[in-house]
Amino acid sequence: LELEIRFDEHRIIQVQYHNLSTLNSRIQPFELPEINSNFMGAKSSRYAYTNSISANGLFLNSLQKIDFNTNSSTIFSVIDSNIYLTSPLFVAVDHALSEDDGYIICYGYVNAAGQHKSLIYILNATDIESPLA
Repeated sequence: LELEIRFDEHRIIQVQYHNLSTLNSRIQPFELPEINSNFMGAKSSRYAYTNSISANGLFLNSLQKIDFNTNSSTIFSVIDSNIYLTSPLFVAVDHALSEDDGYIICYGYVNAAGQHKSLIYILNATDIESPLA
């Protein structure tokens, strides 16, 4: 178990317990998190976008959207096509209505026999399961 202690604007203590085994069963290992910078300094950010380990479990080569309110994640991976994705960049839309109102941009690297090229992926940050371009 992990204990998190926060102070709100009135210095009231909020205590929350996280069951790490439950959380870890729902979220893949990750690094290089990215959030909507318009929400930095807010009481809490609901979403983070990270690179993550794909189903083959070998490399950090997929994208993951983590929802901290539901302790769940969504994964986008193209490792079956030998495409390795890099860390995400969040780009908010003007006049965004929600924290995940924007786009995720990341590079992909094709590492297949006879093919070595770079790609750029653009995904809707609300639903990262299929790229827009």
